[in-house]
Amino acid sequence: TEQQMLPTLVTSLAFQQMWVNLQKIHEQLATPPTSTEYTLSSSNWVGTSAPYTYALTVDGVTDNNVVILSVANSEFIAQCEMNRNADILRVKQSTDTLVFYAFGDKPTSDIIYDIAVL
Repeated sequence: TEQQMLPTLVTSLAFQQMWVNLQKIHEQLATPPTSTEYTLSSSNWVGTSAPYTYALTVDGVTDNNVVILSVANSEFIAQCEMNRNADILRVKQSTDTLVFYAFGDKPTSDIIYDIAVL
């Protein structure tokens, strides 16, 4: 029946989208991406309770391109701890913007990310 096929269809569509994304990454890696360091200033988080948000301008971001985020190498352990305490679990992308969502503590120190846009 159609109801029985729905999970298979959803899984198939998710796999298809994942495959498209992997192909995009493969094409981009022919010329390795360069990352840029961005600082999320502790004073620019918005909200009085979780989830707190932070809008970061990053040129080249679109609704559906691939963006690679990693905690910056400078003060790596401290950066990881701040990221964990903030419990940043979601990053939404739109034209030239990444919006970070912190579901834990509101960051009281700057968090630094290396970001590459493919």
